[in-house]
Amino acid sequence: MFKLNTCVMNRKLTLTVEEEIIIKAKAYAKETGRSLSDLVQNYLDKITKDYSYKSDMNQLAEEPSRYRKMAGIIKSDLDPVKDRDKLRDIRLEKYKR
Repeated sequence: MFKLNTCVMNRKLTLTVEEEIIIKAKAYAKETGRSLSDLVQNYLDKITKDYSYKSDMNQLAEEPSRYRKMAGIIKSDLDPVKDRDKLRDIRLEKYKR
């Protein structure tokens, strides 16, 4: 799948489907020269075409980072986002074994 100027990320999905349907779907996929994953993806894309939702990526971008959520828990002059590498180093030093 190719989309111009967008990042396409594939993820694994486990489905439970009746055995007979799997057998027929695999035969159909082979006959049409497509993968079963492609058939499922295209079907899901078709039925959700008009569905309005917030993608996980958009939600992640809108949510404060885990570091920002912790801001104020510990008094420090360090910014939890800008100085996260420095904070990581401090934690590594503190908890090294």
